[in-house]
Amino acid sequence: MLIPLTIYVLWIYAFNFVTTQVERITIFKDYFPDFLNDRWDTTFISIAFCVVAILLSTVNLKKLKIEKSSIFEVFLLSNYENTVF
Repeated sequence: MLIPLTIYVLWIYAFNFVTTQVERITIFKDYFPDFLNDRWDTTFISIAFCVVAILLSTVNLKKLKIEKSSIFEVFLLSNYENTVF
């Protein structure tokens, strides 16, 4: 999510830097290489990186849930064995 956030921060910076829209767009496009200067290129790149970040986080959260349940079970079993009846 850092890359899309950086792109939007650059736009906010360019928006507050000058007064006319043409100057804002020119300054914003100067931050990127030539192959990203089309109208929707940076937007599509931002959306793609957001989707990748969401997919990676869901995969990692599923792994974390499995590990959490395993750790929780080990914790319960270790406490059950140590209790005196």
